[in-house]
Amino acid sequence: MKLAFPNMDLVDSHYEAKKLMIKMGLGYQSIHVCKNDCALFWNKNSTSETCPVCSESHWKIQAGRRTGKNVSHKVLRYFLLAPRLKRLFATSKTAKLMQWQQAGNSTDDNVMRHPVDGRA
Repeated sequence: MKLAFPNMDLVDSHYEAKKLMIKMGLGYQSIHVCKNDCALFWNKNSTSETCPVCSESHWKIQAGRRTGKNVSHKVLRYFLLAPRLKRLFATSKTAKLMQWQQAGNSTDDNVMRHPVDGRA
């Protein structure tokens, strides 16, 4: 990206970009998921070794490895909504742009430009 956009101040690596996003409050939460997408290993199921629905193993079986870290079959990345909304409404300019449909900017009663213009 730095080669494509030499005049912009960009981070050098994915790792640095991830650190910057976390500092800004825009990180994510990783939640392990069952191989068959039937349950989340979260809250009361976070320590389970098998899925409570289909009894499938929580972890991938890695051939030839007896030690090391367990690896989940699937990982869901949950992007928290509240910090993102706080960032959007942090300045008065973006807050005004986020609330344009409440201002009633539609002047023509016979044209529907947004669902807020409808009766229902």
